Amino acid sequence: TTTQKVAWPSTIVQNENGMSASAKAERSAIPVMGDSGGLYVPEPTAVALRDRLMPIADIATPNRYELEWMAGAPLPDIKAVTAARRPSIPVHSGW
Repeated sequence: TTTQKVAWPSTIVQNENGMSASAKAERSAIPVMGDSGGLYVPEPTAVALRDRLMPIADIATPNRYELEWMAGAPLPDIKAVTAARRPSIPVHSGW
């Protein structure tokens, strides 16, 4: 297994677009962009993470603030979190 860390969402999307079908690997995303104190990154970077990186991620691990920011709404409980996820993402059976 090879892990490649890429700093910017545009680079990740470029890499994704250039991969052959046989070379595709599982992609995980940790969208480090903020917490309850607000965004750590400029808003255009957060938008790129949400709109370009997250759609191609197989696994995503946003914190609660990041998930709420990407969803554009408060997520007060697990039912709201589950409703906000992309339909193509399975919910962990332990939830």
